[in-house]
Amino acid sequence: MSTRVNPSSSSTEMIENMYTTDIFADEDMRGDLDWNTLLGKVVENVLAILWIDNGPVTMLTTIHNIGKEWTVTHEHHRPRKTSSNANTVYQVFGNLSRKALEIPKIIDDYNQYMGIAVVWTLQTN
Repeated sequence: MSTRVNPSSSSTEMIENMYTTDIFADEDMRGDLDWNTLLGKVVENVLAILWIDNGPVTMLTTIHNIGKEWTVTHEHHRPRKTSSNANTVYQVFGNLSRKALEIPKIIDDYNQYMGIAVVWTLQTN
């Protein structure tokens, strides 16, 4: 399935159309997806990613890719037993409260740099 976007649409319109369209509808997604499942699909030169962490995470990117070389090792804290994906995640952690796990680089970049523009703005004023 591909998302049809008017070529004259603005970037914002294109992203809104991609986000609100179920671009992963043709994937077999019956039942629970395992923790760290990563699905990606390119639509109009934008990579849409679905990653399963404590819950589903969706992101759009034009600078990242998926694959083994696009992962980083990051130390995670085990989520609470009340998290939406607790049963699946607890199988990954076992009895450990922390564990080094591979995550997609796009997630690590987002977590590391999501507020950086605000910091730069505050530093220049």
